[in-house]
Amino acid sequence: MKTSILLLLSSLACTLSGCIIPYPHTSQRFSGVSGHVRDARTHRPISGVGVALHQHPSTRTTTDADGAYHLDAQKNFHLFFMPGPCGASLPMGEQWSVMLDFTHPGYRPFSFEDPEPWKRREGELFHAEVLLNRK
Repeated sequence: MKTSILLLLSSLACTLSGCIIPYPHTSQRFSGVSGHVRDARTHRPISGVGVALHQHPSTRTTTDADGAYHLDAQKNFHLFFMPGPCGASLPMGEQWSVMLDFTHPGYRPFSFEDPEPWKRREGELFHAEVLLNRK
């Protein structure tokens, strides 16, 4: 009980002293991506192509009949902010690179990375048109 009270008072002191400010907010984890996948030779759309984030393969989608795909933007959620020269948001978040893996049984696997991610504003959707070669 004494430890709980001490922990509560310490937390309250840090919050009131400005060390940790309760400030729920979000930051960008992944900007989102959309585009089309086409056959490299015929330029026809390819349906059923798996499109996944390379570092996070569970974040995936499949192209539709028009070869179109879309992955929604992802955000980090933060509860607190620590001001100062080494300020941080808590809990810390991640930033995911836009490296995509394209897979289809009749085509060679292909990976593509956003060549200029620093040029994108937060929330700006990345658009990638991809051509796949047959096996």
